[in-house]
Amino acid sequence: MDHRDIQSRTSHWYDSFNENQMLATIDELEVNDEIIDVSVSCIFQVCPTCDGKGHHVNPSIDSNGITAEEWNRDWSHEDRENYITGFYDIDCYECCGKRVVPIPDKYTNKPEILKAIEDAEHAEYIYACERIREVEMGY
Repeated sequence: MDHRDIQSRTSHWYDSFNENQMLATIDELEVNDEIIDVSVSCIFQVCPTCDGKGHHVNPSIDSNGITAEEWNRDWSHEDRENYITGFYDIDCYECCGKRVVPIPDKYTNKPEILKAIEDAEHAEYIYACERIREVEMGY
């Protein structure tokens, strides 16, 4: 499973983000068995999906890699040149071309809020992986 495909099927961990205030809001976060609305102070991190480039190859082109045999057998010289020069690149699924993404500031937010965000992100990741697997298996 390609991490870019998973990212395209998951939403941001927050519901809205105010870049001027570096505050993310989350509606209905489960914290200690209670559902709350919360504001989370953030910092920027280099986007892990595109490594700060703002773009990546469309996963439909090279999902799960291209072997040397495929590269030499199936790709024309023009296709290889297009791949190398970024012709098949698209805006990053995670940062939408901004090169950075907001993450919760671990120094200013309560540990239970950080844990709840992490748990919610993990659950969404698992759900996205299951959806992709179902599609790949023809369900």
